[in-house]
Amino acid sequence: MPKREPPETQAGGSIEDTILQALESLRERMQMARQFLAEGSEMAAKLEAILQGRATTHQHLRAVETLPYIGWDVIDAIMHLLDESKHALPREEIISTVLARGVFLGKGVDAKGEPEVQIGKSLKYHLMTRAEKQETYKKRKIKAVDPRLREINGLIGRAEWPDEKFFKISTSAQRTD
Repeated sequence: MPKREPPETQAGGSIEDTILQALESLRERMQMARQFLAEGSEMAAKLEAILQGRATTHQHLRAVETLPYIGWDVIDAIMHLLDESKHALPREEIISTVLARGVFLGKGVDAKGEPEVQIGKSLKYHLMTRAEKQETYKKRKIKAVDPRLREINGLIGRAEWPDEKFFKISTSAQRTD
């Protein structure tokens, strides 16, 4: 049998060298972990501020101005849009506007379909009468409520609005009731 050499003379150096290399590698990884935790904590604080509506960064404030419906329910975003416009809007304009303003950001795509489809379903539900909802959803335990929207001349508006708000208004002749 060949004679074994002592660990100090084997390839790879001494045990002490191996331990020192392992310690150095461990210290580097610990430093990276500390940096990750610090950056993660900072990002978590920013995200919590966004959720609570008290963001402190100027960049976030600009993003919120262009995407005001982040985290909103679809019907709340639609109602807000209608209140802003002060008159009924076409279905396509409602869908494209609430999507552009971020209504589905942060929620992911619903498993049942694309965001446009989900907004269309919300419009359909809120346009239905109480009786239609009871008939359609009788097997589900869904509370049938009065419609929040109505459609006239292909335009959708609030259910309580007078008929005059359901006529197309050109942008140059738009009234500011």
